[in-house]
Amino acid sequence: MLAGIHFQWINDNGEMLERILSTKKPFVGFVVPGLLNKTLKNNGKEVFGRVYPEGNYYPQWLIDVFKEEVENSNIMWAQEGMFHYCESCFEQFEKNGGREKDPAPDPFHEHVCVYDGKEQDLEEQLKSIREGKIVISDLTGIVPKVYCPPNHLHNDNTLLAARNLGFEYFTTRNLVGLSCYKNPDTGLVVLPEAKIGEKYEESSPIIYGTYI
Repeated sequence: MLAGIHFQWINDNGEMLERILSTKKPFVGFVVPGLLNKTLKNNGKEVFGRVYPEGNYYPQWLIDVFKEEVENSNIMWAQEGMFHYCESCFEQFEKNGGREKDPAPDPFHEHVCVYDGKEQDLEEQLKSIREGKIVISDLTGIVPKVYCPPNHLHNDNTLLAARNLGFEYFTTRNLVGLSCYKNPDTGLVVLPEAKIGEKYEESSPIIYGTYI
């Protein structure tokens, strides 16, 4: 069983991460590529300030830690999508009141949309995931081995894209008590993860929380 840390809403100066690293215990570190650089645009549309506020982005001290810990054998690095949101759902989310009202739909998924039934095809997913992997590598030196689809929403194309782009592991939400297994079509090792406090916490390969 591994701990999983989804890096979002970093609101300290690194004290918590320093304590985590000092334990020298293994964990999976989930990085959202789009939160590494405020100048990145999604199909020509602004992301910083429109979709994600300042507090969502990784501060420079965290990026520096990522660079320093590239070779840390206790960390299994994971990529979580590219921008981690769906543009059409985000536009509707804004119309319904945005972050102040936290209405439906939840826009923070990327490959598969449960609201309008749309799914990215293989080429779209290859492009998005490849772009994210390059961003992480260029800005931190990290080459992630684990792929985590945003909000754990994915389809067969997501698995194929991750395999084709050199990932070795894939995470999914553990809602039925799954153990680690190998996907027969791609050879990816699937690591089901449960959130701290969820039903299958004790039996999941990864128990995760958000760095808040």
